[in-house]
Amino acid sequence: MSLWIFVIPFISINLCLFISVNFHIFENTFLSVDQIGRSHAFTFPYIDGGVSISRVARTYPTYLIFKPGMIV
Repeated sequence: MSLWIFVIPFISINLCLFISVNFHIFENTFLSVDQIGRSHAFTFPYIDGGVSISRVARTYPTYLIFKPGMIV
């Protein structure tokens, strides 16, 4: 059980990051990423700090993944 306390938030944060960096995948769908949640250059936040968790997770559709992932 204690492993899931780490795994679920870790997966949800990285999924939000993937959506933010690869926003072009969702351009013509109902899940289009808000402008503020987009990251236009390749970024690796664990090293360069190009995006933050708060920037990635506060926009649509990533907050639909982030908030439930943190509550669990």
